[in-house]
Amino acid sequence: MRKYVLILSIAGAYYSAPALAQKQANLWYFGEYAGLDFNSGAPVLLTNGQTHNSTTNIEGCATISDSAGQLLFYTDGETVYNHLHALMPNGTNIGGGQSSSQSSVILPMPGDPNKYYIFTTDDFIHQLNNGLNYSIVDMCLDGGNGDVMLGFKNIHLMDTASEKVAVCRHSNGTDYWVVSQKHFTNIFYAWQVSAAGIINPVVSPVGPVHGDGSAASSYGEMKISPDHSRIALVDGQGQFPYAEILDFDNTNGSISNADTLLSVTYPGPAVWYYGVSFSPNSRFLYFATSGFNPRIVQYDLVLDSIVYDIPCPPGTIGIQLATDGKIYCVDAGSPGTISVINQPDLSGAACNYVPQAISLNGANVSYGLPEFLDDFVYSNTTPACALPVAALAASDATICPGTCINFTNLSLNAVSYQWSFQGATPDTSTDVNPQNICYAVPGTYYVTLSATNANGTDLQTLNNYITVYPQPAPQSITQSGDTLFAIAGAMMYQWYFNGNLIGGATDYFYIATASGDYNVVCVDDNGCEVEAAIFNVIAEIQLATSSGQWAISPNPVWDKITIQKTKVTSETAMDISIYNMIGASVLAVCLPTAYCLLPTCSTDVSNLPPGLYYIEITSSPPSGISGQFRTKFVKQ
Repeated sequence: MRKYVLILSIAGAYYSAPALAQKQANLWYFGEYAGLDFNSGAPVLLTNGQTHNSTTNIEGCATISDSAGQLLFYTDGETVYNHLHALMPNGTNIGGGQSSSQSSVILPMPGDPNKYYIFTTDDFIHQLNNGLNYSIVDMCLDGGNGDVMLGFKNIHLMDTASEKVAVCRHSNGTDYWVVSQKHFTNIFYAWQVSAAGIINPVVSPVGPVHGDGSAASSYGEMKISPDHSRIALVDGQGQFPYAEILDFDNTNGSISNADTLLSVTYPGPAVWYYGVSFSPNSRFLYFATSGFNPRIVQYDLVLDSIVYDIPCPPGTIGIQLATDGKIYCVDAGSPGTISVINQPDLSGAACNYVPQAISLNGANVSYGLPEFLDDFVYSNTTPACALPVAALAASDATICPGTCINFTNLSLNAVSYQWSFQGATPDTSTDVNPQNICYAVPGTYYVTLSATNANGTDLQTLNNYITVYPQPAPQSITQSGDTLFAIAGAMMYQWYFNGNLIGGATDYFYIATASGDYNVVCVDDNGCEVEAAIFNVIAEIQLATSSGQWAISPNPVWDKITIQKTKVTSETAMDISIYNMIGASVLAVCLPTAYCLLPTCSTDVSNLPPGLYYIEITSSPPSGISGQFRTKFVKQ
């Protein structure tokens, strides 16, 4: 058999909301709160409640638990307390009044198991000035203890609401209805509460005008039947108190067919109506009256008549259907006890009303009992407040000095971030994915990311994560003849002429064939670049002579290079000089006159190491004017 627990509101020691709990050896445990299961006849007392103060008019309250009976939070309509009985940091002045008959009611937010609505009504002491408002509690705030959300506190719904608010489920099984009545009018408002928020109200003008012109006439309870088809309420005090029943459509929210069931004529003058409760089967309606003639009246909605009139102790005021199917009654005149209607679905005396049935063990009751849904279905889960998980990655973790990199945020469940970059510029950031974080000085550096949400903060520090390589060796360019030399020893070179890449010029030297500006980019073993430049280079290589012309072949050459005249001349001497790329002479040949008269001649270069050379031919013609030819060749 399922066991249900009702947590009752007691002045000085309030009780928690109804919830289905797990049984352990006939004792219900609520953390530090404990009590017997309801089948044994005792409610579960929530000790150390914080809603009582020195105010004499303590009436409405609301509490909410999860499905295992663990208290989540509670309120008196003015202040919200968490399950530790501590004030929620943003939980003060939430818009209700402690002296309102139904100062507050709590509903789970559809579609979000971690959030709850608190609907509040003001009291006649404040002339109903605050009206009907709502606030939202996020159970994942304040480290999982819950708090009223900033920006969602005291959201106004209606002016001059009576001290009444009732709730039930929508016919779609997901949404809820919140119903209240605008005092001094006959207008009812029904708001649909859905995953999309609170929808504009359905407005139903029906029945008599409520109130005799005084705010005090607004007090008394309003309830929706467990089958969601009826609304019952009382206008409890004033010149003409009465009880009323209306039809309710929980599909479209309309209210209709008002019928006055009780008036000042029953059970007699000087009667105040206050408590209202339906039986679980929705057939019987119970009203509690106070004043000089306190009664509990059982009204049969099928027979449309009073079927039982129960004299009760003085001070009987609030009554509430609980999740065990019983109705509990406040005995303000005997504040240390609570009365019980054990079988409210049965007619007449069979309902088994027992006055002062439950002792509160030293606690005192005031006026009201917690407001909640009267349909026995509670599926509130323990809040699953996701903690943040910090994680990060860099676009490159091994870099050269002067490199700027980007960071990617891989965190989960976080809403804000704080980065710290050792050795970088900038060295901090609050961006989600920081860009252009620059490192100038060689070394190894840590990176820290702090990821935060409403439930806490997680920190990830990656030590020695960023490696900045040493500066590459400095470079320079020297010139020897037409050859430009960078410092040898780099892993890679690339030459540029007037800012344009020279294809294939990837050695540490380059023979300039045109005058202009040259620069070289050198890459070390770490892949770091250093650059050097030389400007205004004058290239002196000439590819022809003034007194004769020659051609060389083959090119490339293995052993002998052949020199061929393209114009027959009568040189008296011809000198052949071969230079390496740093300008050093590696071979010199002086040909006698007999050779000079031949159309071709050759010279042996087989002993030269492979590489790039240039050959210079100087001739001395009879006129005494020398000619010169210079060109490059490759020795294989």
